[in-house]
Amino acid sequence: MEQMKTKICKYCDGEISAKAKICRFCKAKQGTGAGILVYPLVIALAAGAGYYGFKEYSKLQATKRAEIVAKAEAAKKLEVQEKQVEDKFANEPVREPAGVYVKPDLKELPSKPAITKPVKPSKEDFIQEKLNDPEFCSAFKVPLNKKALLKLTNGSSFKCTVLDVESGKVTIQLKDSNAKMSFSVNDIAPSQRKFIFKSVYQTIEATKLFEHEVLKYEEGLQLYRDSMEQWRMECEIINKENEALQNKASL
Repeated sequence: MEQMKTKICKYCDGEISAKAKICRFCKAKQGTGAGILVYPLVIALAAGAGYYGFKEYSKLQATKRAEIVAKAEAAKKLEVQEKQVEDKFANEPVREPAGVYVKPDLKELPSKPAITKPVKPSKEDFIQEKLNDPEFCSAFKVPLNKKALLKLTNGSSFKCTVLDVESGKVTIQLKDSNAKMSFSVNDIAPSQRKFIFKSVYQTIEATKLFEHEVLKYEEGLQLYRDSMEQWRMECEIINKENEALQNKASL
């Protein structure tokens, strides 16, 4: 009796008939000789996968190289910028490490000029003070025996000759008469001629002196204003310098 040919199941290693298409043990289908074609196909697929993998690997390497080149260029550009900044601030004072406050060397503001603002004089007070000053009054000598047209405050007027001006009184002699009259200087107004009674003349001179005092006041006031303006400008310049120093210190 001819012995039956057998084969080993490639899935469960069971011994089955050589003609069996299904394993009687694991019920797996058996190959029909297609394995001869399968192995080349597997090899081809593996080769294709290898080629694809190599291609992707090449792309990855190219990307990495591009990134490395870009980083190198960025680092070089940053180095150039830092060098430019160093050159720009080469003469700047050395600063402490970040986080440490450096007190700037602030300049003190100039002291306010010691110039007292002049006080504007009062006309009435000044003139009255001069008229009460005996030294001021003694400087005026009214020529006597001068003819004048006197006008009283009541409106009356007459021609006369001035005999004496003393102690606030005026003594006159009427024209074409030997009569003499005395008047208070407050009752007499200026004459229409060149001669003016002593008190009136003193008042005029005191007014002139007052105008001179006003002129000195205006000059002193202008000097005061100029000094204050100069002081203000100097303070403004120093304030700007201090602000710049504080901004640098805060960097």
